[in-house]
Amino acid sequence: MDFLPVRKLDDILALDKMVQELTCKLSYPMGSLLKIAGRYLPNFGIEVTDQNRAELERSSLTNYFSCWGRAAKVTLEAIKKATTDAGFPVNNSHLNDEVGKMTVDVLMNLARADKTRQFMLTDIGAGDGETTAAVFDAMCNEGAFDLAERCEFLLVEPSEENLWNASKNLRDHRINQEHKVRIATVGGTNHNFLGRIKDGESDVIYSSAVFHHMIFPTYLDRLREGLAADGVLVVGDWYTTIFKHPAFVAEILRNLDIDKPGYAEFLSLFKCSEGDEKRLTQHMDRDEIITNFRMLRYIVTIGQEFQKIPVENRDEFLEGHCSFEDRKVDLESKGFMTEMKQLSGHHGFSKMHTNVRNVDPYGAAKVGAFAKQPILRKQR
Repeated sequence: MDFLPVRKLDDILALDKMVQELTCKLSYPMGSLLKIAGRYLPNFGIEVTDQNRAELERSSLTNYFSCWGRAAKVTLEAIKKATTDAGFPVNNSHLNDEVGKMTVDVLMNLARADKTRQFMLTDIGAGDGETTAAVFDAMCNEGAFDLAERCEFLLVEPSEENLWNASKNLRDHRINQEHKVRIATVGGTNHNFLGRIKDGESDVIYSSAVFHHMIFPTYLDRLREGLAADGVLVVGDWYTTIFKHPAFVAEILRNLDIDKPGYAEFLSLFKCSEGDEKRLTQHMDRDEIITNFRMLRYIVTIGQEFQKIPVENRDEFLEGHCSFEDRKVDLESKGFMTEMKQLSGHHGFSKMHTNVRNVDPYGAAKVGAFAKQPILRKQR
């Protein structure tokens, strides 16, 4: 491969393999380029076309699942410790809490508008049930026990072990001591589930720290179709641009102590120069700069912790993070209302001042609620 960009799948996979081999011996390897948000792939010399998009998406999911398969208790413990050591003020637990609160706020508004309505809520990427437990917690805090009995929860999660743990954890939740909540589970990947989701089935779909693993916004088409006419999507996620450009990734590699030949080859491969990272930073606002710096420190701290765990259990640092504004563009292009001025007349947003809440003071973690855009039918 003598030049970039590349568009043929074989050339893309060859480029990806070449780059992974440069960093595979680091305590925190880079991983596959195909885990980066699709909108940023052209910065890495990968040209996304109608012909290769589906294969790139499949390859991305394969890489994600392979990485998750290596994760073990020691992996999660190392990451949790690094979160504290790096000084990050929030973690996924805080994100779950806010997703739970936002979901219940929307649900209570919908319930006030129709006092007999039964609700279906779907948790995409449910893990071991922490996000749904946060919804239960919010119901308890609001005293919304009657509402809980009007709800059925569907948990979607690729790991059967996680689903088993989720079922047990949620059965033991305090809300079920007196008020039995209906819970169903679906094993299989999020994408497989989305392929068989029923139109209009869910009143609220919620998800925490999952959507940045989906590199193209195709999943939003099915989520929109799966929502009821007045359905609401609640998304909690991390938003950074640290993987937007190879110059930023090169800075991460340098801080992870990549060897000089490997560093030089990475810069050469993507036609980067020393100082590109600073030049690109000049066009970023204060919060984005701070968020990316903290994420860099977080990644380096995880790398230090991973030196203490077996190689086979080490994660990889590339992910599909994007800016919040880019996520909104994706949502709007797929038929969601993202602005409060659009949502003010929607029952689910009654008395709300905002549909987006910062979980992190600089905006690295946000929770947003977005409603399905009504389809305007042409008058005859």
